[in-house]
Amino acid sequence: MSFLDKLAKAAKAVERIVESSSAVSGTRTSQSAPKAAESAPKNTLLESASVPPKPDFKAESSFGDKEFSFELSGDFIEFNSHCEMEPSYQYEPYSTDDYTEYDGKLPVIAIGPNNTIFNAAVSYEGGGPLPSGAKSCESPSFLFSMQFSEHNKKIYAYAFSGGTARAHEMLFLEYDPSIVGTALEKKLFAILDHAAETYMEWGR
Repeated sequence: MSFLDKLAKAAKAVERIVESSSAVSGTRTSQSAPKAAESAPKNTLLESASVPPKPDFKAESSFGDKEFSFELSGDFIEFNSHCEMEPSYQYEPYSTDDYTEYDGKLPVIAIGPNNTIFNAAVSYEGGGPLPSGAKSCESPSFLFSMQFSEHNKKIYAYAFSGGTARAHEMLFLEYDPSIVGTALEKKLFAILDHAAETYMEWGR
């Protein structure tokens, strides 16, 4: 019997010992582990509506000669938008990171310019009518809140008053249309409403 034949015979013997040992102990071999992992339940975005939000934190930033802050759910994590939307936070309720990378499928809360909001804010502040579907705000920081669609996204926004750090820009929530009418949409609206209610700014 050649050396390779002896080696193959020894390998088969070891395999039989391992199989009989697994059968006696009732344990699974390593080959069954991946199947168990694949069948593990995964948390989805819509299911997060029923998950208690993480504690609020104070989001702080500055613009020009003013500083500002607002309270935001810990379910949102800051990211760099690489554009005029600053500061920007992304909805990641299952993450514990302090900073994240942009994912176009996830809801975002941010501050920045928008033509629809700018034109409506300037018109309203100049004595024009309240935009269709908009709700006026009693806050000195915001003129009104409104919903609209843009670039295949839904937007719920608060229009900043003139004289504020981000005059005629918006504090907004942007999200995928698939979330419309769900419990998650209501949860996200409440988070943005609270951010607007707690917004404050002051000079440096």
